Amino acid sequence: EIMGSFDLLEDLMHTVGSDKYPEEFVRLKTLARKQEIGDLLAEEKPTATPTPRELELQSLGQRLDIARRRIFYYLVKLSSLEKLGYVPTEMLREFPGRTRAMHALRLLQPLVDASRTTYGLPMEEHLQVLESIRSIFNITISEQQGASSCFGGKCRDEL
Repeated sequence: EIMGSFDLLEDLMHTVGSDKYPEEFVRLKTLARKQEIGDLLAEEKPTATPTPRELELQSLGQRLDIARRRIFYYLVKLSSLEKLGYVPTEMLREFPGRTRAMHALRLLQPLVDASRTTYGLPMEEHLQVLESIRSIFNITISEQQGASSCFGGKCRDEL
């Protein structure tokens, strides 16, 4: 499931480009949230039935958000296990390793930043976890922002 989550977010980034990736994620996530709220309120007032295309986009928004959450909580686990001393830092640097950690950061950081801006939420826990992962793997902000994405363990400037 975690690899499918990476694949889904990578596909979105590749399809829309790294510059539009965060905004498109937020747009699709918002569509999914509006549908959920609309479904809850449907009993109070009738709403228009979504088109098949709208349903597809809402489903994609839900899947993207689930993928983001799955990867984020994986990083939470890594950070917690290291912080509590259950897994030594050296072991984490071996697996999942620095390249995979940097890739996860490159996928998640833009989404966290865009969500913070769009929804006006501080998302402090998210920022702390991402900072913890940067610290564990000795990743600087400039390194993290240096390439748009990594595929197959190889980082490239452009997709």
